Amino acid sequence: MSSESAPFSADCISATHLANAKWATGRRLLSALISEGLLSCFALAQSDPRVPANPVTLFPGTPDAGPALPGTLRWLALPLAPRQVLEPTFGAPHDAEPARCATTPPIEYSDSPGTSPPPGYTPTAHGPTAYLAGICAAAVDASTDALLVAVAADILDSTFPAGFPVRSVDPDDLLPIGGAFHRGQLITSPVDIYRLAAPHIRADDDATIFPDDIHQLILNELESSVRNQAMALAWRDVHALAAPTPGDPPIAWEKAIIEGHATHPMHRTRFGLDDQQAIQWAAELGGLVDIAFIEVPHEAVVEYGNFSQVFAEWLPPASDPATKKVVPIHPGQWPNIAARFADAILLDRPPAPEHRAMAQTSLRSVALSGPGAPAFHLKFALGVQTTSALRTVSPFSVFNGIVFAEVALRIAPASLIVVPESISIGSAHPDPTVARHMACLARPDPLSLCPAGSNTIVCASLVERGPDGVPNVLRAFHLTDAPAARRLDFFRQYVHLFLDSFLPPLRDHGFGFEAHGQNTMLRVQRTGDTTDADGQPAWWPAGFVVRDFGGVKVHLDTVRATTGIDIRLKPGSMTEAFTLEEAYIKFFHTGIQHHIHRLLRALDLHRADDAWQIVRDRIIHHFPQISLPGGQSTASQQPASSCLAQAWFAPTIPFKCLLRMRQEDYVSDDILRHVPNPLVWKLYTPLDIEQSLALNGAAPSLPHLSSH
Repeated sequence: MSSESAPFSADCISATHLANAKWATGRRLLSALISEGLLSCFALAQSDPRVPANPVTLFPGTPDAGPALPGTLRWLALPLAPRQVLEPTFGAPHDAEPARCATTPPIEYSDSPGTSPPPGYTPTAHGPTAYLAGICAAAVDASTDALLVAVAADILDSTFPAGFPVRSVDPDDLLPIGGAFHRGQLITSPVDIYRLAAPHIRADDDATIFPDDIHQLILNELESSVRNQAMALAWRDVHALAAPTPGDPPIAWEKAIIEGHATHPMHRTRFGLDDQQAIQWAAELGGLVDIAFIEVPHEAVVEYGNFSQVFAEWLPPASDPATKKVVPIHPGQWPNIAARFADAILLDRPPAPEHRAMAQTSLRSVALSGPGAPAFHLKFALGVQTTSALRTVSPFSVFNGIVFAEVALRIAPASLIVVPESISIGSAHPDPTVARHMACLARPDPLSLCPAGSNTIVCASLVERGPDGVPNVLRAFHLTDAPAARRLDFFRQYVHLFLDSFLPPLRDHGFGFEAHGQNTMLRVQRTGDTTDADGQPAWWPAGFVVRDFGGVKVHLDTVRATTGIDIRLKPGSMTEAFTLEEAYIKFFHTGIQHHIHRLLRALDLHRADDAWQIVRDRIIHHFPQISLPGGQSTASQQPASSCLAQAWFAPTIPFKCLLRMRQEDYVSDDILRHVPNPLVWKLYTPLDIEQSLALNGAAPSLPHLSSH
């Protein structure tokens, strides 16, 4: 790894960097338009006149770069017309038209437990073949204007005929042609793709059109995402950064997260930072933060865990300790603090070495790295939008961390190390939308909590790719040229440790960790059966570390019943699960749909059902009373936990609609839509999936805001 002192500016972005950045954002956008149901999507026949006549060239720099022949791909059409929603006609005579195009979402029959389809509906009586034919007949005709995207021919089940609706496409399943075709032209800019799609996107009533200012906001955020992605790619090339190794410091793995969120179209949005600030503070770029300090009256802040005492030797002295408190802040947050807190004074002092920190992937969190600094990581409020949210720190997080830490530390299995958030300081302002702009949470350095000889790797970095396109996980664990059996062995070890860490707290206590790759770290030790270049045993998975309680879902009644701890959250907290189901949905979305799914793709095992079988078997190990599709439960009556986990084996599962949430300006509440379930993708037919969508509603369902 070369020095990172080489001069760098946005001028270092090349045409190749920009093209790769457009595709990184564009494929996430196209995936969201399909998977969130914002546009319809249908499989096309090769004879469709809209299909490009000539072979397309796969994107430079990808493993399969070069011309792609028609037999190696399938084309999908995203009609630029009012959304086509396929609504089965339940209870109709056997020979009646089984499906029709509608301009309203299908009736949702199973939003609540215990609901059932209308009387008279029996899948066999109404004819799967007729139903399938009806869906295909409902597809738009070839004269309809559409965006065209390509997928590998084997992505679609062989039973998918032309005209069959495609309900979900992962960004990595889109062939790297660099964009989407429209009227014979390749559209490479995600801004232009969204501009074409926007007039045809409807709200849930399928009549309300989102206002232009919402669409313009999204266009601006997509543009920001592309620019920051291009800078990250250019930085890596200018500094000739190599992929990290398991023995590298944990911060090296944080810095290796180049693309970020795997499915969010705004994966690299940095609204609120100019280019120079992003270069200085973003982990994937410079990543150096000189912490600033403000002085406020005692009564202006609340603190927990004796924040001022713990950091007494590190904090600059207050001008009058009897009346003033010193609060550390991110340097980029001072303008937001100055605008909201008249009593705050920025300490005018030169940067000190002990106050220098290294940025982590979340941007607002830093690892203290200066000489003499305490072994802590700090999470600051920062008024910068990344993905969909302003990265401030709510007063709920300032208060709740110490409460959650007590429970999490008690219930964590041996394979899981919990990083507590027991020390914090924040604004005492009564308005949480103001208070969230001044806060600091302190966490002990995760490595300091691990056994000697361990190292930690932020899991999101494992599924990123190095400069040569090889996923980091393959290189780190000597799997680049390994046969599938060896990669399966690694995956088995990983997923057993992962599920053994996070399922018992969920099953036994109703504690749903937000176990996505940014919040979790793989703990590794030198225990592998191969050797590294230095002749020592290779690093191998040994457990997990989890940080950040801001997105957990916890069923308080269950925790109280199983631990005796009466959790009292700050009123208005979004982390309380009002039903156990909320906690189970949280873990499935973050832990399985994202964490495990992304790892399987990095290992190139996501199309292998034996890999998913490892996941299913380990879930059943923890919930032995559930059964696979078509099987019988081993118990006459399942406990509530098993019933909820059984839902993970349904043909479709709730999917978090990230782009749709941005359109609705939802941050804390989720918009969910049922999509095909990757955990059981080979256990059901396309017809099974369509029937499940008909029962569960293919359109997004809005949250019940009154419950919060």
